[in-house]
Amino acid sequence: MKPDCAVHINGIDITGKIRDRILSITVNDAAGIKADTVQIELDDRDNQIAEPPDGALIAVSLGYKGMPLIPMGIFVLDAIDYSLAPDRITIRGKSAEFGGSLKEQKTRNWDNKTIGEIVDTIAGERGLTGKTSDAHRDFLYEYLAQKAESDLSFLTRIGKTHDALVAVKEGTLVFMGRGEGKSAGGFALPQTWVFKNQLMPGTSVRKNKATTYKSARAFWHNKKTGQKEAVTIGDGTPMFEITKALASKAEAERAAKAKLDEEARKSHGITLQLIGNPMYRAEGQVKVIGLRLSVPIIWSIKSVAHRFGSGGYTSQIEGELPKADSGAQ
Repeated sequence: MKPDCAVHINGIDITGKIRDRILSITVNDAAGIKADTVQIELDDRDNQIAEPPDGALIAVSLGYKGMPLIPMGIFVLDAIDYSLAPDRITIRGKSAEFGGSLKEQKTRNWDNKTIGEIVDTIAGERGLTGKTSDAHRDFLYEYLAQKAESDLSFLTRIGKTHDALVAVKEGTLVFMGRGEGKSAGGFALPQTWVFKNQLMPGTSVRKNKATTYKSARAFWHNKKTGQKEAVTIGDGTPMFEITKALASKAEAERAAKAKLDEEARKSHGITLQLIGNPMYRAEGQVKVIGLRLSVPIIWSIKSVAHRFGSGGYTSQIEGELPKADSGAQ
């Protein structure tokens, strides 16, 4: 199969005009609030490439000839770089739905609101659809303040307590658990199988042999007694202690569990270098078959770098262990 691509600027297909000038196209798909990016490097040998207008929307699709190309996202023009000797132009873009007014600082209270209600309200203010995972939607905050924080920072702070990621993709503001194998829209992603004979040079597995926390303790303010109380999740030492007191016992329990889940995911990492596949997406899961018995089989995808160019089409996956209750098998 021969790799293929399509590039549109403001809805106009320019692939035919630039095809013989494309040196590389790189699309980085990342989980959470980190913006997805595109980088298109072109041969500018005669300085005849027209510069895209400010605010241009860049759409990139990747795949193989004879098969439908898969859209990789829509990006807003972010920067243009010119290189000399040889002449090259590099067009850079960031995901179109990322940032914007979600970065505006606000001060307000969210008392007696569930996470689902908070996400839906903020999404509605921005013309987005709110999506909160079942595990987090009904969690109630009796007292919660947003103090000189952007909506994005505010939701990210809540997400850290619940081991959840916040993302703006596909017209959706999503709040969901990390490592659950779901798309930005909150829907289950298909689990991709990879066999050892498909792996390319650059593939590696890392095991963190440093001390991993076996338990976590968090504190909360008991408003009835006026005392600070503690909850502990897990068993054994070493224990991680969350020193900042939280507003409720339920929130403290969530925060302690989130820390243990984070530690478990960080204990292993994998880099997979593969023949390009546009179906590899951040927050999906990959099942790697044929590795040594001491290496886990199921991995949660943290990020994917899709690279298209004269050398072919490759995908580099960065992965970590999935959440224990994500349903991986």
